[in-house]
Amino acid sequence: MSNQTANKNLSRLTLFTLPHALVLYLTLTCLYFLDMLPKTFARFARPLFYSPRLCQVLSNRCLSEISSECGITQIQDEQDFKKRVLNSTKPVLVDFYATWCGPCKLLGPRLEDAMKNYMDSVLMAKVDVDKLDGVAETYKINVVPTVILMKNGKEIDRFSGLKEKEYIDKILHSLTA
Repeated sequence: MSNQTANKNLSRLTLFTLPHALVLYLTLTCLYFLDMLPKTFARFARPLFYSPRLCQVLSNRCLSEISSECGITQIQDEQDFKKRVLNSTKPVLVDFYATWCGPCKLLGPRLEDAMKNYMDSVLMAKVDVDKLDGVAETYKINVVPTVILMKNGKEIDRFSGLKEKEYIDKILHSLTA
């Protein structure tokens, strides 16, 4: 089953009538059990559950809850920023970005790739400066992308602009040392 076929099949379902929490639970449960199924069946069923259409059905809040299990969170509002960044017991790398920013689109995947080695010890929060201009103002974000490293709610370090993966690894290592 191709992704296009899976998307067509999924678009016929009435997922919009289900509460987001239920859709999230069912999706995660199905993904968990797919790994236990024989590979031949899982190969055909997996595109349905990794469908972009399913991601459209889930709200951003649900998607951020899924990714927060991976250590990467999309901040929704100022209260969410306070809860996930300022009150975090772990160090947090905060990526201030804009959807229209070219360097932001290049830096984002580099940060996420570097975070794979630090998932247990560092969290990553992504803040869209156009949606959360109050948070951006508070931290004097004049240039995007800007990355702030925070520990115990306090800014430790920051950098702006596109950086190489080696530099990102170095600052993440210093944050955990």
